[in-house]
Amino acid sequence: MKIAFVRMINLAIKMNTHSHTNFNKQITLAGSLIAIGIVFGDIGTSPLYTLNAVFHNRVITENVALGSLSCIFWTLCFQTTLKYVIITLQADNKGEGGIFSLYALIRRTSGKWIIFPAMAGGAFLIADGIITPPISVASAIEGLKEVVPTLNAVPIIVAILIGLFIFQQFGTEKIGKIFGPAMVIWFGFIGILGAMALSHNLSALKALNPYYAYQMLTNHSGGFWLLGSIFLCTTGAEALYSDMGHCGRNNIRISWSFIKITLILSYAGQTAWLLNHVGETIGNISPFYHTVPSSIYLPAVIIATIATIIASQALISGCFTLINEAIRLGIWPKHLVLFPGKMKGQLYIPAINWFLMVGCVGKELEELDVQAVISLRPEVVIVDELAHTNIEGSANAKRWQDVVEILDAGINVISAVNIQHIESLNEEIKTITNIEVKERIPDSVIAQADEVVNIDLTADELIARLKEGKIYQAEKIEAALKNFFQPSHILQLRELALKEVASQVERKVETEVTKTSALKQERFLACISSNEKTAKNVIRKTARLANYYHSKWYVLYVQTPDESADNIALDKQRHLINNFKLATELGAEIIKVENNKVAKAIIEQCEERSISTVCIGKPHFSLIKIILATNVFNELLKKLSSNNIDLIILS
Repeated sequence: MKIAFVRMINLAIKMNTHSHTNFNKQITLAGSLIAIGIVFGDIGTSPLYTLNAVFHNRVITENVALGSLSCIFWTLCFQTTLKYVIITLQADNKGEGGIFSLYALIRRTSGKWIIFPAMAGGAFLIADGIITPPISVASAIEGLKEVVPTLNAVPIIVAILIGLFIFQQFGTEKIGKIFGPAMVIWFGFIGILGAMALSHNLSALKALNPYYAYQMLTNHSGGFWLLGSIFLCTTGAEALYSDMGHCGRNNIRISWSFIKITLILSYAGQTAWLLNHVGETIGNISPFYHTVPSSIYLPAVIIATIATIIASQALISGCFTLINEAIRLGIWPKHLVLFPGKMKGQLYIPAINWFLMVGCVGKELEELDVQAVISLRPEVVIVDELAHTNIEGSANAKRWQDVVEILDAGINVISAVNIQHIESLNEEIKTITNIEVKERIPDSVIAQADEVVNIDLTADELIARLKEGKIYQAEKIEAALKNFFQPSHILQLRELALKEVASQVERKVETEVTKTSALKQERFLACISSNEKTAKNVIRKTARLANYYHSKWYVLYVQTPDESADNIALDKQRHLINNFKLATELGAEIIKVENNKVAKAIIEQCEERSISTVCIGKPHFSLIKIILATNVFNELLKKLSSNNIDLIILS
């Protein structure tokens, strides 16, 4: 009986080995689809953030744009294609891949010490499996927040992550059949989008010449450090090897030939857009989204969201393979290993699945602990970077909101802010520097200060400190010198800062002087439309007026039948929501009324709220619209004049 039992085991092992050999050699449509859905999600979503990381808060230059694309192209050729797809996939251990499979193959010819780098590499992959899913999902949901600014992202992120890990028990074969078609759509989408953007500037194809990579790395200041961002293009390449047992070697290789083309088209299209905007900055929005036509922006965000969720699958599957190999080698405690699919390589380890889920959902990043500050009850606390944006999931979205909470607890705060971060000055800052600053604080926060002091240095001193590396890291110095740190820009920003401090002093003096009852109390009404830029300008400038006079102010939007809930365009709805949010942050009260007579609605609000000054934007009318609007405007002027209400047209 014992001999027969041993023979049965031997037979089973031989059959399993043969099965794995065939599995790695065969190419099937289903296998390729599973490979696309399981293996390539991580590397496939890298176009969303790679070039954004390279050019974040940097001025776009032709040298860096072409050099970055050249580096990306040759990284995908050598690092991903040659190293992983061609060479590393050959090193399978009975059909399995991953760092421990590689260790099992070479340990007999290497020293015992080789186990230590293998364990370190395995630990890095598991850490990546915990960090990558929440970051990928969070970045996707942030794209949705461009469409729905009031979206509370944290519950959605947690729900998606929990759902992703619950789904693992069905096995990679079933997961791949669902994720595969979605990723085929994603890769086709980014390929077509890239080709369309590339057609606007075919000179981006020059970057296929490795000379441009060499030129950027050798001649561009900080070019070498840009490699840290450029290598994001190959993130997830390790999953190609780790997930070999789930999909098969040749299925991965044949799928990569399609995926590589779409990735290169996407990067080339983004580079074409960058070349058409040399001298500008991209802000916080990825070049990828700049190549998306506005008519399909929302579908693009939804597709990208689905793709980034699927991207997490590659590392999760890789972790299962890694742990299974570690168990077989005796360097990891034994766990229950299930095989939901037809092949042994398609495995699922419940304990590791829930461990990864807890690690992902429980991931926390450090921010200012407001409650700890309040519980300590210090007399004064120093808080730096007042305009800082807190990480997703923090109690407050902005650092200045943390400060307000600390002030409400009766604790004094000393803080600092650069003049370019003040909300109402945003348009002037953009005019001076051609940069729209994303991190801003409401003027009302500055107005709460008992004292505002201008900490000043000359332009030459600031530039010298910048070049010495005392302000920014080395790779950001060149871009800074072309932006805020130009001498002419520094002088204009200093002038704005001096004016702001002078205004604060004037306001303090005025509040301390007893006002006679004969003085009329100022109240401002900012009238806005669904036009994004004009409305923002009106809101910010009215906020400065209201803050100067310490007055209550309102923002009025009159909804005409043309912009009713059934008729208004989606982008205009989004602009209105964003502008209402901006006005609220600056201290305004929002008024929204439905009326087909705009002038009548404005007059009614003026009378009801004792408005002293109405602020409107400069009209942008065609000749026909001017003729049609003349009577309305004349009616408004007549009514305002009869009620002794001032009208300010803001340019």
